[in-house]
Amino acid sequence: MAHIDRFDKRTNRAVITINIVAVILFLCLPLLFTPLDNAKELFNIYIRILSSIFPILFVFYFNFYFLIAHLLFKRRWKWYILSNIIVSALISSISIIVYKLFPDSFKDLYDIPKAIFFGRDLFLVIITATLAVAIRMTIEWYRTENAKAKLEAAASQAELKNLKSQLNPHFLFNTLNNIYSLIAIDRDKAQHSVLGISKILRYVLYDNNQDKVPLHKELLFTKSYIELMSLRLTEKTDVITDITEETDGTMIAPLMFISLIENAFKHGVSHEEHSFIDINIRLADNKVICTVKNSYFPKSQNDYSGSGIGIANLKRRLELLYPKKHKYEISMTEKIYSSTLIIETD
Repeated sequence: MAHIDRFDKRTNRAVITINIVAVILFLCLPLLFTPLDNAKELFNIYIRILSSIFPILFVFYFNFYFLIAHLLFKRRWKWYILSNIIVSALISSISIIVYKLFPDSFKDLYDIPKAIFFGRDLFLVIITATLAVAIRMTIEWYRTENAKAKLEAAASQAELKNLKSQLNPHFLFNTLNNIYSLIAIDRDKAQHSVLGISKILRYVLYDNNQDKVPLHKELLFTKSYIELMSLRLTEKTDVITDITEETDGTMIAPLMFISLIENAFKHGVSHEEHSFIDINIRLADNKVICTVKNSYFPKSQNDYSGSGIGIANLKRRLELLYPKKHKYEISMTEKIYSSTLIIETD
């Protein structure tokens, strides 16, 4: 909010400066069209200009900076209208005094009834006050929208941090669960997997805190994760990978593919039947396309290897990070599950 206050002060100073410069330039115009040796005529012109422009400026700024804020925005309608009527009467009274003080400047106005002056000045106040209200309302709307956008951005950032904080323990739980299963099968592979997990966790804990990471680093992490998860598989499961090496300096939000791959290892592996996992990641037309296909073996009710938070987390992060710039599709037959994620990287 402090930033918004500073923005308002800078805006107010800029508006006042622009108006002062505009008034000065306006006052200089008669000098261009009136001979400088005719001082009396020049004086009369300036008196008429000043008697016209100052009331307009007073009504505008008095409404813009005081009446609108203290009366109109607080729904004190009657006081707002009454204040402008009083201002109108005050302008009319001052105008009559000015006309009498400088009669040579207003010879053509001598015979006009005072009621006409009041009607003219009231109309002037209404038009000027309406303009002030319109401009002030437009500025307030812009400020409100600006503040709303900042709050929404802050809320999105907070939600993203929360989603990342959910993803890290979820990922760690599933990885450790994989190592636990591996210990019962092959202790040597389990020891090897502990070495592999250190690199993976370093990426998850540190690079995951960045908004964007180089695509080649994300793909290296993805390959390491696939290797780690493949250690506990038997010959009955084929793991096929086709992951591009050409990334062209592309940047991407971290951990965008891991949930799809994790899901494939969770549901696509059977120790009794032949199974497969096919992972393809490529870059085409500024789009990263990740396609994961796997044989499908639904989890049993007694399988607590994962809570399913990964995919839900991914969908929400896609909505926040790549709104209208992503496509996530799944298809499923009786035996094959396929998921495709397309992200536009610009």
